[in-house]
Amino acid sequence: MTNRKKNSIEIKSELESEIFATVNTILNLNRKYRKGILKEIFFQRSIKSATNDLLELNLSLNKHNIVLSKLLNHMNITDDYYKAIDIINKISSL
Repeated sequence: MTNRKKNSIEIKSELESEIFATVNTILNLNRKYRKGILKEIFFQRSIKSATNDLLELNLSLNKHNIVLSKLLNHMNITDDYYKAIDIINKISSL
């Protein structure tokens, strides 16, 4: 295996995968918290961690000149992404 730079398709694919996983993590955490399966402190810490992951992903998107809205549209998860952002905003305001 050679040590080579990743091409833009590989980078985009990795970022898509990470965004998808992070958004679903936030939605699943919220669902479990609402059902009473998760304790509040665990929920808040997990959301904070996922928020940091999203911030890092946004920085990576900017670094590679990838437009978030186009990527979300391509992935067909725009609604889920904004639901995750709403959850983050609600937690942040507490």
